[in-house]
Amino acid sequence: MSKNVFEMMSNSEPVDMRTATYQPAREEMARTGAINYEINQSWLPMMTDGRLQEKLTEMLNGLGAGSSILPPLQIDFGRQVTLANNVFINHSIMMSAVGGIEIEEGGSDRPTSQLDHRQPRPKG
Repeated sequence: MSKNVFEMMSNSEPVDMRTATYQPAREEMARTGAINYEINQSWLPMMTDGRLQEKLTEMLNGLGAGSSILPPLQIDFGRQVTLANNVFINHSIMMSAVGGIEIEEGGSDRPTSQLDHRQPRPKG
């Protein structure tokens, strides 16, 4: 039985990026990268007409009510990121989310933050 590539990378197991095992990671990076690009290229109109929230919902594993990320942003594995309700992330965030990032209700981050799936997250 093949292991889940995201679990393997989260556990710091070696993964050969040239093999079929890594294919789901490549696909997720491409999917998320395309959405990153779209948001970062047209974020101002998106903020005023509601498309920003639609794109974040499409990108992330979960986007709670009242939560948002201000662009520009860079996230590598969008489906590995979950934001609870009322989370605010200021502009210029970079997330390395291969092992999953969950931000609890009411959480926030300052501009130019870098989040790594291995960092412990403060509550609230």
